[in-house]
Amino acid sequence: MAILVGAYVASVEARNRGRDSQIIWDALPWVLIFGIVGARAYHVGHLWNFYRQNLEQILFLWRGGLGIYGGILGGLIGLFVWARGPVIKAAEAASSGVKAWDLLDIAAPGMAIGQVIGRFANYFNQELYGWPTDLPWGIYINPENRFPGLENFEYFHPLFLYEALWCLLGFLVLLGTYNGGDHKGRSYLTGERFLGYLSFYAVGRFFLESMRIESWMVGGARVAQVVSVMIVFGSATMAVLRRAKGKNSKSETRSSK
Repeated sequence: MAILVGAYVASVEARNRGRDSQIIWDALPWVLIFGIVGARAYHVGHLWNFYRQNLEQILFLWRGGLGIYGGILGGLIGLFVWARGPVIKAAEAASSGVKAWDLLDIAAPGMAIGQVIGRFANYFNQELYGWPTDLPWGIYINPENRFPGLENFEYFHPLFLYEALWCLLGFLVLLGTYNGGDHKGRSYLTGERFLGYLSFYAVGRFFLESMRIESWMVGGARVAQVVSVMIVFGSATMAVLRRAKGKNSKSETRSSK
């Protein structure tokens, strides 16, 4: 459901920008396959001590285990692999001028709302919950799904819900931005909307990760938090460099005139 709704939102966004919405559905299989592989690889890396002794279970996707950061990276790889094919090249040559960065900007709201929906799978699986809480919105976890040492507690922070609400806020923010032109007095470069989506999610994930009972730890650091920091600084650096490059190009153009 998350994938279909996200793709539909992206296709609507494409039409609103004067693009052919079919290009979203053409790219989806590539993004989906690579995304699932990346998401599974992230999870397997997290629990490698288990999977190295049970290699066949790496393929048991129906038992759960997908990491969003691995899914995003895999999906990006899939998109750029597909973008090197004849379909996107033909689109670039056409008047619509669709490019990979255009697609990322178009896909950003769909990715955010997809995460909102996908996180509720954690509710049905009774997973991705935080530490015990007495707050009225605490979620009841069945005894068999409680972490060792926490069997005597019944209600826990609904961490999945916190992340879903954060992504919903990100979705609403993204709907209020338009890349590739002036919007409410501000000019956006192609690709900045997607970088904004990544950064927005990473900031929320950084703080929410500290509430997670079981995190992937390397050298005493939470991997998801390290990745979040890298994404925020990487996106900001890329945005600054691209804007600086754009200003230099404009200056050179004026000088040549």
